[in-house]
Amino acid sequence: MTRIAPLRREDHPDLDEKFFRPYEESRGYVPNSNLVMARRPKVLAAFRALNAAVFDPENSVPAGLLALVGNIASQAAGCMYCVAHTANNAGIRGVDAAKVAALWEYETSPLFADAERAALRFAQAAASVPNMVTDEDVDAVKAHFGEDGAVEILTVVSWYGFLNRWNDSLATDLKRSPLIRRLIRWLRPAGMPASIARRRVRESGYETPICARTVFDSVLSESRYSLIVVK
Repeated sequence: MTRIAPLRREDHPDLDEKFFRPYEESRGYVPNSNLVMARRPKVLAAFRALNAAVFDPENSVPAGLLALVGNIASQAAGCMYCVAHTANNAGIRGVDAAKVAALWEYETSPLFADAERAALRFAQAAASVPNMVTDEDVDAVKAHFGEDGAVEILTVVSWYGFLNRWNDSLATDLKRSPLIRRLIRWLRPAGMPASIARRRVRESGYETPICARTVFDSVLSESRYSLIVVK
């Protein structure tokens, strides 16, 4: 359970109208991280404004790649809550489920172009502790995306640096929607029919505090299906 209780939307209709309902209309859910942050509405307002700036539609780096940047950065930091959300965001931005599933193999997978590999390599190194970014990493990103694009990528990494620490420190519970979407997206390419995937997800205890790999192991246990999962 989240270490600080999320606000109940029905108890705060003003915040619901201003923050939660618009988010739900665009994503299909409201993150528990936002419901906790709403205890300080000015912080949530600033957080939302920064989010809009970080993921500006006028960015030069494609939105789908920036979602993958957030995913690989969150994997490097070990935040499974953000891994699930960024995988869901990547799907919303048109990234194929097979590409999300192969993300940790971006260096060798044929699904990734050289420009994407440069961005993901830089993001993984930037999110690592201690920081592992080299001059070569930065030069490669600038060669493909320019200095403005490099700033956009690093901004996303830094954005998730905040969220990784927020959600891991609070053990934030994952809302059902992004986890179910991610599980089913990964199960179906492995040959599991959607109806069975949904049933297995519901049986797996996904409402408990989440570690994505643990849930996948639970979903696939005693099953004849297999799939490649993010390590």
